[in-house]
Amino acid sequence: MRLRRAGLRSAPVALAAALLAVAAAAAPQVAEERAASVHVLRLAGMAERIAKLHVQAGRGVLAERSRRALAEAVRDFDATLRAAAARRPGDAQSRDNYLLLGLLWREYRAVASRPPTRDSVRKVADRADEVAWIAAKASRLQAAGPLAQDASRACVLSQRVPRLHFMRHWEPHNAELARELGAASAELAAILARLAAAEQNTVDIAAQLQIAQTQHGFLVSAGDEMHRPGASPRHAENVAKTGDHILESMELTVRLYDEARL
Repeated sequence: MRLRRAGLRSAPVALAAALLAVAAAAAPQVAEERAASVHVLRLAGMAERIAKLHVQAGRGVLAERSRRALAEAVRDFDATLRAAAARRPGDAQSRDNYLLLGLLWREYRAVASRPPTRDSVRKVADRADEVAWIAAKASRLQAAGPLAQDASRACVLSQRVPRLHFMRHWEPHNAELARELGAASAELAAILARLAAAEQNTVDIAAQLQIAQTQHGFLVSAGDEMHRPGASPRHAENVAKTGDHILESMELTVRLYDEARL
């Protein structure tokens, strides 16, 4: 009887040990999945950042810094795409999506690396839209959470809005660019407001969203001033900088949402 009772007492211990072993074995896989998710969530915003820096350099806004940042952004996208592709899900749809993303990226990289002109800026913008769309699809296939996907979209818009400001400044009478800029600005404001109202936000997430919303206000103001006759170059520089500040806060927000699986 004592042996039997001892065996019964040892059963929960053995079960707990087995569960701990399973959890320990699964932990590296979970960490790998999260790392892959963060990589792919960054790609769409990075694609748009390259387009923004291309036109920014073409317009002579923080020209030397813009050229250096553009080269760095291209290298960063290369490395991040390789890291994301190496950890992609094994299903056929994800495989095909990454193959397409790789093909589009090679074309995009070649166009974006040429000296910026008025014609090249539009081609780069079109390629950026394609790459960002396929990258966003990859994040959905990897089951990124809805709040993380919204934050990733805000990263894209944080660079698209300044890019459209610069393009419109180059072509002030282009009605299509004016419509695109208005739509992108409204979408960015709406996403930031929606994320700020999310009940799941932690203190750290709320703080980053507050920074992004404050910077968005500065972006709107600088953009309005930039298009006034005789505007100082300082306003265009502020458009560039505030977009980058929003991107920085929202990339951290993406990571925080993704870590919480939100």
